[in-house]
Amino acid sequence: MLADSTYLVGNMRIDKHTGLAVAIYGVNSPQYSGTPEQIARQYLLDNTSLLGMFDNLADLELIEVNESLAGHHVGFRQLYHRIPVWRSEMVISINKENRVVMVVNHHKPGISISTTPSLSKARGLELAKRAVDVQKEEFLYPPTAELIICQGSDRMFHLAWHTIIYPLQTQGAWTVIVDAHNGQILEKFDHRMYYTNGEGRVFDPDPVTDLQNTALTDSNDTNYAALQPAYEIRTLQELDDAVGGVYRIWGRYACSMELEGPNPTRAEEGNPNYFKYYRDDERFEEVNIYYHIDKQRRYIGRFGFNPVWNYNQWIEFDAHGSTDDDSHYDPLQKYIIYGDGNVDDGEDQDVVLHEYGHALHDAEICGGLYGANDDTRGVSEGIGDYMAVSYRRSLSSFHPDEVFPWDGTAWGGRSLNDTYKYPGDWNGQDWYHRGTLWASTLMDMEEYGSIGRDVTTELILTSVSYVNKNSSVVDNVQAIFQADYDLYSCSHGAQLTNKFLQRGFPVIWSDSFSLNDDVEVPSGTTLTIQSGVSITLNDHLVTSTGGTITDYGATWNPDIAVKEGSVLKGHYPTIQSAIKAASSGQTVYVGSGTYNEQVTMK
Repeated sequence: MLADSTYLVGNMRIDKHTGLAVAIYGVNSPQYSGTPEQIARQYLLDNTSLLGMFDNLADLELIEVNESLAGHHVGFRQLYHRIPVWRSEMVISINKENRVVMVVNHHKPGISISTTPSLSKARGLELAKRAVDVQKEEFLYPPTAELIICQGSDRMFHLAWHTIIYPLQTQGAWTVIVDAHNGQILEKFDHRMYYTNGEGRVFDPDPVTDLQNTALTDSNDTNYAALQPAYEIRTLQELDDAVGGVYRIWGRYACSMELEGPNPTRAEEGNPNYFKYYRDDERFEEVNIYYHIDKQRRYIGRFGFNPVWNYNQWIEFDAHGSTDDDSHYDPLQKYIIYGDGNVDDGEDQDVVLHEYGHALHDAEICGGLYGANDDTRGVSEGIGDYMAVSYRRSLSSFHPDEVFPWDGTAWGGRSLNDTYKYPGDWNGQDWYHRGTLWASTLMDMEEYGSIGRDVTTELILTSVSYVNKNSSVVDNVQAIFQADYDLYSCSHGAQLTNKFLQRGFPVIWSDSFSLNDDVEVPSGTTLTIQSGVSITLNDHLVTSTGGTITDYGATWNPDIAVKEGSVLKGHYPTIQSAIKAASSGQTVYVGSGTYNEQVTMK
């Protein structure tokens, strides 16, 4: 079910090479005292052998302490002889009772390497520029390089130059990791969070949805008659006061800037009520982007979220940062670029909120998204799509599963109306394919029963605080359960379990559940139930043919319906009522289990 390098055992994800826990779910530690950092360090000292820590933790550097609705999340990274270890971040999540509830661990044991480089910084940068073929270009920002310890694909440790390159002409913002002894390129990637086919403008939500007309086209930015009914006059809340008698599209939560691309006329007015442009005016996109980002920020602020970028509450954006059909969020510079190819990206709220979704993910995840692995980038694409579609659904039911309905008139857009499942539609797929699966799963959650948009959004943005950029998608699944437990005493456990299992994701129950509905374990999917979990159901826990329930010692209080061809694996379970097989001749595997009532067969 997981990538080849890890496997699940109980409530832990284990690195098969080291035997160490890289994630622990539902920890429920003893109650500690002290600051969040002190609590996190004490927990690590108590569990050094499990997590591969040194006894004095002297190699751990505090990254940040995030406070979420559920508690505190303490981020560390590893140092080796004062040199940062690449992708070594860990997150210790602590609830409001000062108990550790979840751990994500990427500490790397066994490092033994010379920290004196054979190649100079200048040579490292030269090789990095050559690797992305920008030796003769000018740069948007001066290229940088710092020493790190990097574990390569061969699992060997390398002293390396971590370089960052922003070419002025060539698209991209490049990270290149160069071995500081032999010049080998260990990693190379464009670290921005892209939306590759976007465009947009300021409608609410967009002309296609508002007018329910899929025949609308860009028509080279013209302000043609069919679009006129889609224009809306909206309040632009909390713009900055005038400077020198001039108001700009700068405000409390968003700020229009010239960051990368062309230099069109900027929106500047002597009266704050005069920002009323049409789409054939380049200033229109600035206003549209500001409105949608500001509205989304105020929406999540209702739940207590307070995202920060570069120590500011506002996010910087460039409404015309590229002449291509390309928008992206940069997790290093902490700003958003919107492109002008086809339909201008700033005209479509789906594109606006998709990129803002990346920015929110970056602000809430411990340590940020820069250098994120493929799973985290897939999750981030899914969060962006979900944020866009969820907002649009709050206004209209027209084509509710489409993503980018206005911008997508040029390239087809995406759809969340699919049957994608984990692991087949996740492993080996690109970020956007993974993102569609993740967004579809999140939309499944929103549509289910009592969960809805508000709770789903709250769980998503809280859950990412429990993980980091190196986490697997399975860690993100369990983080949503942990967020639901810490915020709602797991009152949405049945709905979440059903939706994640239906999409093929493995689920681990690590705390007591009181569920009002059936939970069904589909064929080919496993529900793992940890020791000590007390489960009370009004109905039954059931399996589909071929589904598996792995029980590590839970206490049951309803019947369990096990269908033919499925398996119940027990490890000392105590079940107060009968296990009933749905078909005669069904075999139930109980291991060393002890039952208070007889196992019966229908």
